Formats: sequence, C-alpha cells, structure tokens
Amino acid sequence: MNYKFSFSIFLAILAFASGLFIYAFKMQEGKQVEGEWWLKNVIDFKGVAADKINGRKIIISSGSNSLFSINSEIISQKTSLPVVNIATHAGLDLNYHFYQLKKHFKNGDIVVMPLEYEYYTRTEAPTDWFVNNILGWGQDYLSSINIYNRIKFMMNVSPKRLVEGFNAEDKGLVSPLNDVINHLNSTNGEYNGYSYKSLNKNGDINVFIDGKTVYDSVYNGTFTYNSDIPKISEHTYKTLKDINNFVSNKGGKLFITWPVTMRNPGFDTDNGQTMQSLMKLKGFLSVAGLNVICSPSASNLGGSLFMDSAYHTNGYGARIRSSLLGDCINAELHNKSGYEFNRNFRAVVLEMERETPYN
Repeated sequence: MNYKFSFSIFLAILAFASGLFIYAFKMQEGKQVEGEWWLKNVIDFKGVAADKINGRKIIISSGSNSLFSINSEIISQKTSLPVVNIATHAGLDLNYHFYQLKKHFKNGDIVVMPLEYEYYTRTEAPTDWFVNNILGWGQDYLSSINIYNRIKFMMNVSPKRLVEGFNAEDKGLVSPLNDVINHLNSTNGEYNGYSYKSLNKNGDINVFIDGKTVYDSVYNGTFTYNSDIPKISEHTYKTLKDINNFVSNKGGKLFITWPVTMRNPGFDTDNGQTMQSLMKLKGFLSVAGLNVICSPSASNLGGSLFMDSAYHTNGYGARIRSSLLGDCINAELHNKSGYEFNRNFRAVVLEMERETPYN
C-alpha cells in the first residue's frame, strides 16, 4: 500500500513538473530575449519574394555566405531563370534551411546550396544559439517538426532560458509583415546594416559603399574554414539526402557548391593541401549521390573584397563570385560536362579583382 501511495505521489510530482515546464515553454514563445531578431523579418521578406515568382526558378539556400556574397541578378542573366536568395545564417540547423526550402519550392525548381564548411560536421544536437533563436522567433518551424523531435528540442532548453523568456517584454524588434512587403515592393538594395531593409528584391545584401569595407581583423586573419574533415556527420548526410530526394521527386535539381572563401595562407585553392581536402569532401558527397558543382577556385577571392566576416564579401566580391557561379550553373543545366576543368579560374578571378575599386 505504501509503495502504491509513494508511486502515485511520484507520478503526481512528475506530472506537475512536466505541466509547469510546458506552461513556461509556451509562455516564453516569441518573447524578445537577446537574439538575432533581424533574421525574422529577413526570412519573411525572402519568403514573400520567393512566392511572387511564377514558374521555374533558382533558389539559393545556405548561411550568410550567400546572403552577402551572391548577386542574384547576375546569376539570372547567366541562366535566363529568375533567382531568389533565401540564404540566412549558418547558425541555423540544416533542417531549418530544408524547412524553408519546402515552403517555397515549386515543381522543377533548381536548388543551389553553397554550404559553409561547418555544416559538414554538425550533429543533430541543436546549439544554444539555435535553441535561443528558434524559441524566440521560430515557432512556425517548431510546429512543423514531429512530436518526437519537438520533445528532443525542448530537452535542450535550459531553465535559465525559460525564465528569461517568461519575463521578457516586447522590445519592438520585429516589424509588421505589411512593412516588410512594402519594403520589398520599393527596395533599391541600399545598405542599412543587418536588416531586411538592406535586401534587394531578390533577397541579397550587396554592400556598395565608397571607401574601405574590409575589417583589418578579417583581412589580416588566417582562416582554414575547417574544410579538412575526416568524414561528414550522419546528421548532415541524412539531411542532404532528404533534400536531394525531395527536390528530385518534384522534378527539380539540387546542386551543392562551394561557399565563398577568402584567399589566405590557411586556405588557398592554388595550394595542394587545400585542394586535396576539398576533393576529399567532394568525394564524400559524391558517394552519397550528391552532385557538387563548380571549381573551388571560382569562389576563392582576395581579402580586400571581404567585410566583417571571412564568409561575407562586399558587393564587388558578390559580382565576381556570382558571374562565375552563374556560368557554372548554366553549364550544368545544359549538360556541358568538363566546364570547371576547361578554365584557369585563378587567372580569371585575379583579372576580375583587378577591375574592382579596392585593388
């Protein structure tokens, strides 16, 4: 009898604690704790821009190397297809990018993913940054995943984060959707910092300003990009194969390509060690049936074209990177095999760099 009573008390306490946790979890949703709130309206903007396109299109999806270092208009001119850039932030899980892709994909679309190298070793365990931001502004994503994965996500929420969210107040960090749509209809792409107000109509942030844009800490840094990996994580393998199957089943094509990188002693595609690591990565992806396109040298640019990150070029860097990427995508779409081996991309890149204002 005592055993049954004690067990009943235990279950009651467990139910109360679970109910309290779920209540606190629900009450903190959308509360404006510290986070990357600018992403919420950026994602809204890009979604509306994507859905306005009728017919077949090219979708660019990755972290912020593509947000800042893609000029969609140039790729569109090269391929004769409309382009929308839904790239956002490399701190977001690959499954989140997949979620956004599914929302805006239409039959026959071409998906180009210049993934940052960190994605290839990331596990399914969400980072604190990802948990914090999704709890704040990503409720739609949480609602889209199954109960099992939602519970796993909730188990990564710290009590401290719940209390912070529970007590937080609205700080006016998110603009109404109508304001976002109005900006989409009138934008000239003028740079206004990390904000949807910096996006052009395709979803790019291209920074064209007079004077120096590069940060000395970036220009003088040495970046390996963590590209030399022993294997791709199971989480990344599975998610990329799921994306590939989704795209293929809807009559589209998935192209994985290289992110933009800054040429430096730690990462230079004219260096045999760098290229060996990249070809090893390409081999890992090819084994899984994932198509990697373009030459890494076509996106390995000089340091003076970068801004506040080794993954963010200014607008001039975006033009160079997108011109060569557009040529490559167009060749793939027209089955022109051997394109990436028939040009000396380092020479082409250097010539294009000499024509920019910063060289």
